[in-house]
Amino acid sequence: MVVADRELKVVDAEGFAHLVNGSLNELAAWVAQSEDPQRLKTGQQLIEALLIQHQSRE
Repeated sequence: MVVADRELKVVDAEGFAHLVNGSLNELAAWVAQSEDPQRLKTGQQLIEALLIQHQSRE
């Protein structure tokens, strides 16, 4: 389920899993290709923000 206009919408679980997996793979590449020592911390914060927002909507 996803939230749109404060209403829960049913989505395809497999498609959603591919979306999340692709996003995490892209984030991992973004972190790995960076020479910025803070990039890993930034990536971790982004994942944490995503997971916390998901929890608050259940």
